[in-house]
Amino acid sequence: MNPEEIERGFVEAGWEVPGSMRYPLVGNAGYLSIVAHEQYAQSGEPVFEIADGRRMLSHWSREIITPGQARMLLDERGGPPEEERGNPHERG
Repeated sequence: MNPEEIERGFVEAGWEVPGSMRYPLVGNAGYLSIVAHEQYAQSGEPVFEIADGRRMLSHWSREIITPGQARMLLDERGGPPEEERGNPHERG
């Protein structure tokens, strides 16, 4: 995916995209965010980091999800950001 497609996907899913078209691309919805890191967004299997800045939780998603879906994902499967939960590219 290119940056324009990612930004369009974020906006269509209900995220606010306040910044420029440079990586990392970030969409915000209150204390929730969705992040496209260049090395993962432009891979053959793009994944996006979903984060809750208030509770310090994160999880990765293979698709651009809505803020409501992000909240549910983090409630069910979220963990500390350093655990890289759900990131298929992380080899740990």
